Amino acid sequence: MIVMDTPWSCARKARELKAAGVDAIIRYYNHRNSRQLPEKRLSRSEAEAIAAAGIRLGVVFQQRQNKLRDFTFDKGRAAGKRAFDLAAGDILQPFGSAIYFGVDWDFFRNSELKRVAEFFDGVRAGLQAESAVGPSYRVGAYGSGTVLTHLGSKGLAELFWLAQSTGWSGYKAFRKSNRWHLLQGPVTSIEGIPCDTNRVNPDHPDYGAFDLGVAGEGGGVYMVIARSGLNLRQGPGVEFPVIQVLPYGSLVKVLRHDGDWVQVDLQADGRADGHVHASFLQHREGLTDAALHCFTS
Repeated sequence: MIVMDTPWSCARKARELKAAGVDAIIRYYNHRNSRQLPEKRLSRSEAEAIAAAGIRLGVVFQQRQNKLRDFTFDKGRAAGKRAFDLAAGDILQPFGSAIYFGVDWDFFRNSELKRVAEFFDGVRAGLQAESAVGPSYRVGAYGSGTVLTHLGSKGLAELFWLAQSTGWSGYKAFRKSNRWHLLQGPVTSIEGIPCDTNRVNPDHPDYGAFDLGVAGEGGGVYMVIARSGLNLRQGPGVEFPVIQVLPYGSLVKVLRHDGDWVQVDLQADGRADGHVHASFLQHREGLTDAALHCFTS
């Protein structure tokens, strides 16, 4: 099982990567791409291509984050809000999966660790602000053994990805502690894509990766993720009258796809109740029609 991380799009090589044994690909969220890495941020189309190839996804938020000035409460809060918006709004990443946040430097002084902790405090605040009282994402941390130990002791991360730099402080101790979920390896290339490969800890196999459900495939239960509610219309388009507004968190069954719209069943009785825009639905893996019936009864 290969888990690779890369700042380069894998859309065009997804099927080849699957054939090469790749089980999961970790990609990036950020505020903006750079000229050096113009494909760094995961897009919805790439996520769908990876999912269609049968590969799972993981994500890490990083906007440089290798200078001490990158770590303040306000920057952490902005990162948390941005990560949530990309995950829930663009990618439709399932709630309960993880978003890692990168610490790409060997910070080890107490004053430095304090700043890193403030950033992760901000991350938590940003995620909470966006999710309100609804579901959200688990927080993971990428960094040195010292950074991961500190964040774990403060309860600011629950998933730990140990960076490949074996000379960074705390590397040996944290690896030996067996608290890590992912262990990053050296730079390599798979099917022409520069990447790192990662080892999954067999004692902690859940590292927050996810399978992307694409609305419109039918036969599955989906959740409304529009914060202010989602218009249920008589047909597949804004020109059709609104029947009702489905509140955030409502569960529906997708019956069929009409372009960017889906026909949905609200009561799990096999009958169509109207159409909603597919971009505001998120697949709820593991939920059955019975769960939908309980929700609506």
